[in-house]
Amino acid sequence: MKRKYQIFISSTYKDLIRERQAAVEAILQAGHIPAGMELFAAGDETQLNVIKRWINESDIYVLILGSRYGSIDTQTNKSYTELEYDYALKQKIPMFSIVIDELKLKRNSKYKIESESLEYLDFRSKVTSNVCRFFKDYKDIKISILESIMEIEKRKDLKGWVSGNLLDELKILEIKSDLTESIKNDLTDETQNLFSGIPFKELKSILEKEKIDVPEGLSLEDSGKSISLLKAMLGLEAELHSGVSFDHGLSNWFWYQNQVAMKLKTFGLTENGMFVTKLSDSGKRFLLQLRRASV
Repeated sequence: MKRKYQIFISSTYKDLIRERQAAVEAILQAGHIPAGMELFAAGDETQLNVIKRWINESDIYVLILGSRYGSIDTQTNKSYTELEYDYALKQKIPMFSIVIDELKLKRNSKYKIESESLEYLDFRSKVTSNVCRFFKDYKDIKISILESIMEIEKRKDLKGWVSGNLLDELKILEIKSDLTESIKNDLTDETQNLFSGIPFKELKSILEKEKIDVPEGLSLEDSGKSISLLKAMLGLEAELHSGVSFDHGLSNWFWYQNQVAMKLKTFGLTENGMFVTKLSDSGKRFLLQLRRASV
């Protein structure tokens, strides 16, 4: 079974909106999970620490370097984009960069001051001295991402996006639910009702224990709080039925896709649609049984 990898996209924002969207589409097309700075406001030290944690939890890091150096951290005098890049290098995360073509860079006069600064030129030199490809338009971004992912996927040290604690629980539950057909026939209907090999009550318990952070600024009741995956599933039931697209806003979409829908997919509760992830038949059955259990 092909593993899914969380891929962190690092870049400046205003100059690369279309390029970032192209990167997201390419990552989804490759069957993996995009993550990035849309979840956070640039220039906040606390959120930079959160981004570092996301980089740690990602399997692959990709930098898209355009014509901007980006917002500066006053303590280091480096841009936050360069700090992210240096951090990923230090953590030895599989990574690659996609850099704006030099001719296109010279023609892009909108950010001429930044692109001609010593800071930008030094950063660009650092990036191009490592593994990188060049782009002239957003189509080049898609091709570069797909080809680079195919190369990195050959590595045997990639673990996939599932967090260690969830993976351990799944292994334990897999052993516990490895029942013979004769034993299954003796079980009650409630225990027989398995989801990806996990009994309903045990799956409900896992979803209650698994915590996820809701970033500040999202249009949700629990914005800025830590809630259970089960509560998130119930709170986003309408969205899970229809699926969330880019039209809902990138911040909402990234959080929904990475933190809720794709984790629920681990248990077969969601399935992929066209650029969305929504409830599977098992997910609908799980919610129905959840309602019956609460009556």
